[in-house]
Amino acid sequence: MDEPAGMSWSPWLPPDAITSGYDRIDLSGLVADWSSIWLGHGPVGVAGAWQDTGIPDEGVTLLRDDGLAGLWLAPDLRMMLRSRMFGAPPYGNVLTEADTDRLEQAVDTCIDDLCTRLSAALELDQGIPWHQGSFAGTCQICPVGKGLSLIVAAQVAIDRYKAAMPAPKRQAPLAAKLDEALSSGEVRVGARIGGCQLTLAELRSLMPGDVLTLDRAITRNVQITIDGEYTALQCLLVAEQDGLTLVLQ
Repeated sequence: MDEPAGMSWSPWLPPDAITSGYDRIDLSGLVADWSSIWLGHGPVGVAGAWQDTGIPDEGVTLLRDDGLAGLWLAPDLRMMLRSRMFGAPPYGNVLTEADTDRLEQAVDTCIDDLCTRLSAALELDQGIPWHQGSFAGTCQICPVGKGLSLIVAAQVAIDRYKAAMPAPKRQAPLAAKLDEALSSGEVRVGARIGGCQLTLAELRSLMPGDVLTLDRAITRNVQITIDGEYTALQCLLVAEQDGLTLVLQ
């Protein structure tokens, strides 16, 4: 199916699709490279697997792309990073205001570098800045060391799963009418519903509990498609108790 402009929806995917999408993110290597550069007293490692857990109320959450990805920082993380980066206070026990500013700038740069690496790993636009906010919607959390967690929306993993799928094969469009056409190979018959396409195979694959979001009503006729090409023929999608039926007119 093609996604219409301005709409957001999730396709039907195998049960392990979300997990496999996150597995394609080399988080362990990313964190190891980052911590080996910035933290001189032993690298930080990934503390756990992806989990469906809520984001703590305390701390700061940095977001990207309206909540597609985020980085949660515990309240004392900045102090921990400063200690790991410099060990004992580099200017003695008494810090001037200028000393404190330099240390805070170093911590900011350290966090910014981690954000940049995460953006690259998640294949997000590097030109969009991270900003502080609240993470909304379905998400997965992966702890990274103490007081630091990566947050990723389910849609990110879905997009990665879709990107890894092979492109669908398409036959040459049929020139004849549907009732006169003969094909030497397999063809995909479906329906165009607003800006979406839905094939017969996809209708058959629907399971109880699947959610189908369309951008127009199905109470009136819709166009028939053959191998993704629109035709002048029409059909009707009939909602029944146990699913949808495509009725040729």
